[in-house]
Amino acid sequence: KNEFLGIAAHDLKNPLSNISMIADTIKLYSEQLNKDKLMKMIDNIKITSKRMTDIIVNLLDVNAIDSGNIHLDIQEISPNEILKEIYDSYSDKASKKSIKLNLELLSEDIAIKYDERTGREILDNLLSNAIKFSPYNKEITIRAKRLKGEGLFLSIIDQGPGISEDDKNKLFTKYTKLSARPTAGENSTGLGLSIVKKLADLLDSSVYCESEQGKGAEFILH
Repeated sequence: KNEFLGIAAHDLKNPLSNISMIADTIKLYSEQLNKDKLMKMIDNIKITSKRMTDIIVNLLDVNAIDSGNIHLDIQEISPNEILKEIYDSYSDKASKKSIKLNLELLSEDIAIKYDERTGREILDNLLSNAIKFSPYNKEITIRAKRLKGEGLFLSIIDQGPGISEDDKNKLFTKYTKLSARPTAGENSTGLGLSIVKKLADLLDSSVYCESEQGKGAEFILH
């Protein structure tokens, strides 16, 4: 129960923070916002609220793994569409740290068979981490790449402090605090990447990191 509650608290914190930030922006700049911008921000609140519901449902699914009773909703989804939504929902959060988000989509949109909710949660965690550990005035790239015979690679690439060899060995273990620290006082429970690994394993995917200390990091969902 303690582990379950820890995971729930961790995964709900990001979208709750996003909703609060959007509400603050609307409150502060309501007179300057045109109708289209306001409607887009309201849509982001709706999307993020739905994501919170999805996270709870997904956590119940993850909790069911141990009992061997898990249901995944495998259907055809568009990687480009999911990456666009992730990009839109985190643009404001990145701008608070003067971080530029780049989006590199597949040149030809494709459909893959995957569980949309789980895939979104994996990417949500990876992008949230990238923003959390990136210094101000850097860039983060969200990239989709397809290699013939090797499948689809979805990457979150940052210009943060990178990851030491020692930390690489501990990346996906629970409750592990790495040597890198959040750059704006954000909270870190040490749960995020263990959640990512567990969810990726569920879908016969792999998640890994390529990084050199001092040269940023690339987290890849393959």
